[in-house]
Amino acid sequence: MTSKELQNKLSARFDFEQWKGILIEMFPKVEFFTRVNQVSHNLIKDGGQAGLIRLDDDRSLAIYTFEVNDNVLINRKGLREITARTIDQSVIHGVLVFYYSKNVSDYRLTFIAKQTSFNEDGELIKTETAPKRYTFLLGENEPCRTAAERLFELISKKKTSSIKLADVIDAFSVERLNKEFFAGYKAQ
Repeated sequence: MTSKELQNKLSARFDFEQWKGILIEMFPKVEFFTRVNQVSHNLIKDGGQAGLIRLDDDRSLAIYTFEVNDNVLINRKGLREITARTIDQSVIHGVLVFYYSKNVSDYRLTFIAKQTSFNEDGELIKTETAPKRYTFLLGENEPCRTAAERLFELISKKKTSSIKLADVIDAFSVERLNKEFFAGYKAQ
């Protein structure tokens, strides 16, 4: 798959069957559940955990699909909190979440990761991905160029080396993109 082919797929309505093929190309080991582990929440109509990704650094990402009410796609923080709590850092180290509505042509792909470690002084340090920076709005009304470029990096990396949690964080990091943009702007 080329970056342009990926962009065309991302610019279509949400179709998890199509995403299964993309995820298989993107990650080393992907398992899809035959039955979704349902999650109940007032922002969600239907959905839950649909699979599991095992990365090359022995980390795992849960895959979630959620059908939401039409106006909920803009509630990033509320949606994020539903799945962020499932990251236990022993079995699940991050989540990839698809939020969609059958009546809206756009959907959201969000990546969430949390990590806890100790610094040199023995103090507990918690880090997690920022709610507004690790998400892509995809679908028929979106150009999806940036998302395709970033996600294609994972497909290319899988072909040449290994995929680690840090690679996924980097692919979803809008902060990195902003730094590149402003460096290019400054150069101009």
